[in-house]
Amino acid sequence: MTSQEIEIALKTLREIKLNSTKDLRYGFDLNWEDFIKIMQFLSPKSFGTRIQNRIIEFNDFEKVNPSEDNGDFSISGKYYEFKTSILTTSNKLANFVGLRDYQERIDGYILMVIDTNSSPYKTLQYKLSKEQMKEELKIMKANPSNGTKSSNLSNLNFSYRFSIDLISDNVNSKRWDTYKIDSLKYDNR
Repeated sequence: MTSQEIEIALKTLREIKLNSTKDLRYGFDLNWEDFIKIMQFLSPKSFGTRIQNRIIEFNDFEKVNPSEDNGDFSISGKYYEFKTSILTTSNKLANFVGLRDYQERIDGYILMVIDTNSSPYKTLQYKLSKEQMKEELKIMKANPSNGTKSSNLSNLNFSYRFSIDLISDNVNSKRWDTYKIDSLKYDNR
């Protein structure tokens, strides 16, 4: 890349970050693929929240107040935590971070993986019960999202993280096929 091309890329990055701080719905009016292109300019924490809010809005889910520590949204009185991962040329594994299995009233988890290595982008959706996620945390040998196992020994409320290959044909992707759903609305077309 030339210096001029880098400057153009930085200008675009700054513009997207600025617009996303000004407008919590920034990009919601775009089609799904263009929305995800914009999300890739943001940090995983930022794009995770944006995608989650788009899913909540497009599906008329009820947003849960974070202070309730009870998932991210509810569907017909059931509470779910939402996680998303974007696969790129440098990130081939789905990374799920901040899985809070200690939440008592949570009923399950809805996870979304967007593969930007395919054209058009491929979006995978998964729904796991609380029990299924607890089992997956064991199978995937999940680690604490923050700190170490030893530093979290006396901490009863910490979140987990794990990475998984859901694209290639493997034992994990086959097991996760049983969790697949296709009911979430995410595009405005």
